[in-house]
Amino acid sequence: MKNKKEPAKKPYCSLFSNIIWNFKNQLKYAPLAFVLQFFLVPLKIALAYAAVYLPSLVVAEVTEGRTFMHAALSVGGLMLAMFIGNELSEFTGRLIGLYEQTYRYKVTYDLNHKSLGCFYQSFERKEMRDLLSRAQMATQMWDGVQPVTDLPNHTWRLVENVLSYILFGMVISFVSPWLIPILTIAPAV
Repeated sequence: MKNKKEPAKKPYCSLFSNIIWNFKNQLKYAPLAFVLQFFLVPLKIALAYAAVYLPSLVVAEVTEGRTFMHAALSVGGLMLAMFIGNELSEFTGRLIGLYEQTYRYKVTYDLNHKSLGCFYQSFERKEMRDLLSRAQMATQMWDGVQPVTDLPNHTWRLVENVLSYILFGMVISFVSPWLIPILTIAPAV
């Protein structure tokens, strides 16, 4: 029986497996960034809802004939909560950025450590150099963007947007259920 060499298969990773890999490494190297992102999502959804709710609260206070003090307290209270929420969101975003620097450093360190630990014969192969080049492109900063750390951030923003869509879709469905498909299809067109 002849032993034929099989052609080398190029490694392929799906977007989902890359997201899982990034989250695992983020939990390993910068767990506070992951936790802070997890708590930042509901805060941003609440801020978006409060921004939409504020005008209706003002109109309700005026049309229902409430006293000025009641209207000032309810509207002012909501605006104060929104201000505190925005400041907390900004502070949390800055903290996440600091923790992500550790994550960037660790991932870059792992890449360099692995490439320096390769046998020269392995490193000479074109496939290995191509893999290293692709890994370096993913871990290096390009115009202020580093793909390996931006993937978790974009994933969290996607989760935030999907949850906001569901929340606002439920609110809009009380007005008219036909608005949801219209508002979903219109941006696609």
